[in-house]
Amino acid sequence: MLFSSLTSCDPGDIFVTFAKLQLMKIQVSVISLSAAIFVLQQVSDRSDGHFCLAKDKDHFEELL
Repeated sequence: MLFSSLTSCDPGDIFVTFAKLQLMKIQVSVISLSAAIFVLQQVSDRSDGHFCLAKDKDHFEELL
């Protein structure tokens, strides 16, 4: 997932979403372009994915 917002809006219970991802064995990895968002770090950790914060253009290209 590429993410560039400074906020997130979670319409439902995010913990239910975490459980569904784990049940379905979906791995979520995130590259954030703006800031470290707690919920994105959690979804990455709980699904055995990776969370990365791109520092600059070169780092972003490396992460991709």
